[in-house]
Amino acid sequence: MSTLFVAIAKQVGLKSNLVLVLTRPNGEKGIILPSFDFDHCIVRVIIDGKEHFIELTSDVLAFNSLPKYLRGSAALNITSDNDTLFHIPAINAQNNKTIRKSIILIENENLSVKRENLRMGEGAAEMRFNFKGIDTEK
Repeated sequence: MSTLFVAIAKQVGLKSNLVLVLTRPNGEKGIILPSFDFDHCIVRVIIDGKEHFIELTSDVLAFNSLPKYLRGSAALNITSDNDTLFHIPAINAQNNKTIRKSIILIENENLSVKRENLRMGEGAAEMRFNFKGIDTEK
């Protein structure tokens, strides 16, 4: 999926490339020598001058949602001009947050409660996963 995204992005003029990622918490010292220890691949794309890292293996993550396991992970850009190991920054990524709003109405002896939850980032992905495949009647 990542390779297809990069190919299409380049066709429409977006600067993009594959990024190899080490998601296991071994640290930089575990990959000082050249090795095949990278265990994941994501996409780096520049949009309006901003760098974004995109995880394409999840069907519930929204664009620009960077999972916790990728934030700060050791990574390597696959480009012809860059071979430096770096850590994936969380800049420009959607923040993981939840906004809750409750309205309580008391009329005589009746009580009604209306709740709204707005989840962003991984919280939204979790909700999409939990409700995936459930029809609206349930």
